[in-house]
Amino acid sequence: MEKLELYALYKQATAGDVTEPQPSRLNFVNRAKWDARDKLRGMTPDAAKQAYIDRTAGMAGGNDAGVGGAATAKGEGNRHRLWPAFTPRKTPMLPPGTYDGKVALVTGGGTGLGRGMATMLSQLGCTVAIASRRLDVLEATAAEITAQTGNPVHAIALNVRDSDMVSKAIDQLETLVGLPDVVINNAAGNFIAPSERLSANAFKTITDTVLNGSAYVTLDVAKRLMAAERGGTFLYITTTYANTGSGFVLPSACAKAGIECMIKSLGAEWGRHGFRFLGVAPGPIPTKGAFSRLDPTGRFEAHVHNSFTPSIRSRCLAVTPTHR
Repeated sequence: MEKLELYALYKQATAGDVTEPQPSRLNFVNRAKWDARDKLRGMTPDAAKQAYIDRTAGMAGGNDAGVGGAATAKGEGNRHRLWPAFTPRKTPMLPPGTYDGKVALVTGGGTGLGRGMATMLSQLGCTVAIASRRLDVLEATAAEITAQTGNPVHAIALNVRDSDMVSKAIDQLETLVGLPDVVINNAAGNFIAPSERLSANAFKTITDTVLNGSAYVTLDVAKRLMAAERGGTFLYITTTYANTGSGFVLPSACAKAGIECMIKSLGAEWGRHGFRFLGVAPGPIPTKGAFSRLDPTGRFEAHVHNSFTPSIRSRCLAVTPTHR
């Protein structure tokens, strides 16, 4: 009952009086929540918030250094720590200098998500190399990030679908700044199309970029790191539908599923070399390159914003070595 009462106080403080129809008595959970909220009808949000803080102040034991207990009840600063805070933090999660002395390679780093990750790594002290097919875009991005962060960012022309070009690009990277400590396989391609309209070339273009390209980069860099007796971290951008499938993005779904299998396979095989393999599926990110193909009219983004507030859907897949 205590959890239910706290739930009701929180909802009264943030949403006000219950306005939804009373659920059926057979809907036990929702009916209990509704009844608990209805008992607070008319209570002001400020009063509900203060009641929530007062109720939670004595629930957790502690001392002056923490929250809970008598010290919490007396200390105004500590009291307010007990109120849930959901304001997003927009500052870096890691402290400045976290990547000092480290080198990172970001494929597809000239625009969108890749550019964002390259910028953050550079802000944290990393020497970053960004790679993609369009050298002019890369050079402009590299100059802008360097000016913003004060750390050098290098542009390397690379088509990840070409294994020979991958090898030459890694040669260039090694000459410029050395082998990377972090590799972010971000280069990708996607588009909306009914599967019955897909040509063999369309399917091959996506799978070559997403799956084969990531494999070419990973294998080339990892073999060099092994020879140098160094470990490293490999991050892959996957998708929320990689393990469920999704209509109209068949090549991407197949390629990203392969990426996730590669993460687990190489983690099992190469963890002993000091390598970590991670996958992040951030869900839809409204970058120009992605949404110009996946939502060209803006219809689906507008539907999300206008109809409901979805929970953030993301997944993280990581394989970390347990031995060397």
